[in-house]
Amino acid sequence: MTLPVVAIVGRPNVGKSTLFNRILGRRQAVVHDEPGVTRDRHYSRVDWNRRSFYLVDTGGLTYGSNNAILRHIRTQAEEAMREADLILFLVDGLTMPTSEDEEVARRLYKEAHRVMLVVNKVDRDKDEWESGTWNRLGLGEPWTVSALHGRSVGDLLSEVCARLPRVKAEVEAEDSIRVAVVGRPNVGKSSLVNALLGQERMVVDDVPGTTRDAIDSEIVHEGQRYTLVDTAGLRRKSKVKDLTEYFSGVRTRQSLERCHVALILLEANLPISAQDVKIAAEVAELNRGAILVLNKWDLVEEKQTNTSRDMEQEIRDRLPFMDYAAAIFLSALTKKRITGLYPLIKAVHAQATRKFTTGELNRFFERIQKRNPAPASRGGLSPKIYYAVQTGTLPPTFNLFVNHPKAVAPNWVRYLEHQMRDELQLTGTPVAFKFRKSE
Repeated sequence: MTLPVVAIVGRPNVGKSTLFNRILGRRQAVVHDEPGVTRDRHYSRVDWNRRSFYLVDTGGLTYGSNNAILRHIRTQAEEAMREADLILFLVDGLTMPTSEDEEVARRLYKEAHRVMLVVNKVDRDKDEWESGTWNRLGLGEPWTVSALHGRSVGDLLSEVCARLPRVKAEVEAEDSIRVAVVGRPNVGKSSLVNALLGQERMVVDDVPGTTRDAIDSEIVHEGQRYTLVDTAGLRRKSKVKDLTEYFSGVRTRQSLERCHVALILLEANLPISAQDVKIAAEVAELNRGAILVLNKWDLVEEKQTNTSRDMEQEIRDRLPFMDYAAAIFLSALTKKRITGLYPLIKAVHAQATRKFTTGELNRFFERIQKRNPAPASRGGLSPKIYYAVQTGTLPPTFNLFVNHPKAVAPNWVRYLEHQMRDELQLTGTPVAFKFRKSE
């Protein structure tokens, strides 16, 4: 499913980042009373009343200035207004409407059906506040909030969710394995998709950022249907300089959320970078099945017997949180080892969707506890698993009923994961445990 996008826009210093942080419940965007602090985009997923969407914090809109930085910020914010499903136009309730407020309103007037006028810094009840001042902007009845103190922000979110388009499931064959191809720019994502498809379906160029949108391609390989999603290159947020590229990052994350298996492309001929680590961390955070694809294997010189083994170990040392991921070395350009990727994708998907019987699970945990019981906590409590049941797939998720759930040590949880992966052969997929109090 593709989540809708909500953008917060307005002139500088009206409290956009404060509202963004209030909605998220944490200090993520930089807040300062100096106009123009927010330059690059901040965004995060929001879950409210069983609805989900991406919230975008933009820089302050300033018109009538030829300053290069302010023009750049304005261009990004205007792109956000074009891309968003819903626009929160934030104004300062402690002032009268300014010429900049009026200019933004004029530009939004034709899109009023997807605009909410939100007046910030209003600490009084709505029925005690005079709204006529802002009605003249022609964007409907204003919503009043205090982002700093949280007043009416919950009501605002409920209205936002009511106005957002309903998310519909993607129209895809039920038996199709959805595969997202992710990686930093110019790592060879489009070349890999073309190699898998056997045709030049994607535009391939050596200029970073050629792919702007996520593009789905359907293919049937040896009787199995696959949906390949070639996504725009993910950059560090500090490197995202134009908003078209920024929103490509949002779409990439939307693609990850609806995929079954993620192919994390790395360059075999180069050391793993901080960007590579960040991208892998996003896949791990979403608990997706994963394959580390070491592309450009043809460019690795002086290969020896243990070159691939040593290289894989070095990468896994940099990505300890993805110890579950499968790995393959190939060349999208020469198509070397490409044929081995499809069966690996199929195997990872099979394990990520695998279902265990309750008897099988409980016999496994009984063996594990006999072999290596959970260590006692500092308070002397000795956790013991009495019963286990599988509650979901993608990833395999298990409820473990324990006498002392809070006493289970993180290192023992990792031990359980490793043992389950080794003994039950859960290749390429993370495992999720939920510890419950046994009655």
